[in-house]
Amino acid sequence: QFRTTVFRQTMFAEFEKIIHERAEQGDALTPQLLSEIYYDLNVQYHGKDMAVDKEIEMEWARIPHFYNSFYVYKYATGFSAATSFSKQILEEGQPAVDRYLGFLKS
Repeated sequence: QFRTTVFRQTMFAEFEKIIHERAEQGDALTPQLLSEIYYDLNVQYHGKDMAVDKEIEMEWARIPHFYNSFYVYKYATGFSAATSFSKQILEEGQPAVDRYLGFLKS
């Protein structure tokens, strides 16, 4: 779940950030450009030792999350926060619970 919730969603968020920046710069967001950006991010995120199939470049087109601006980063942020909160609660007990409840109230 870490790979799909944190790793991939972070890559998705970076893809969104890049394409929004390109649009703001006046670049046309063609399927070719989007595919190039997406493929390059896959190579960057998975590293040189991982085989990245060329067909992955079109995956962006089938991910519905991209049709709602900056939706995907919330997965990674929520997962990371929940992991941190639960670790603190398990290690510290009530003081961490109180901090968490204070966070929810804010």
